[in-house]
Amino acid sequence: MYQQARVWQLAGEQERAVTAYARLVAQHPKDELADYALWQRALLLEETKRPEQAAAAYQQLAAEYPRSAYADRSRFRAGMLHYEAGAYEEAAGFPAPGRTWVICANASMSARIPLRGITRPTQSSRSRPPGGSVMPKKRSST
Repeated sequence: MYQQARVWQLAGEQERAVTAYARLVAQHPKDELADYALWQRALLLEETKRPEQAAAAYQQLAAEYPRSAYADRSRFRAGMLHYEAGAYEEAAGFPAPGRTWVICANASMSARIPLRGITRPTQSSRSRPPGGSVMPKKRSST
């Protein structure tokens, strides 16, 4: 079943691939490729401009396969999709457990860097204007 979904995906038949990946997970939830099938389904849903369904698939993956190699990334993507949709409260509930992620981006790369020991921002830091600095000011050495 996975092979058929992958063939449809590579052939540009996204709808058929999305359906086949969902069927694989529903019929064979303990299959070794079930988490990957759910990941591929979520990516396809996101690619075909269905962010709500993609977020739900990412959330399903994180909930049903918490030890999956894709679980943390799924939580992150679900949170980002909620954030991009303006659902900030929902977005705040999806960081990887016990981790805080910093998103770094420039024209040539984007990366996620896990930071340990970082606490949630205070209310005053949440109300900063767009583009406001989130780094503490350096102390002068004089």
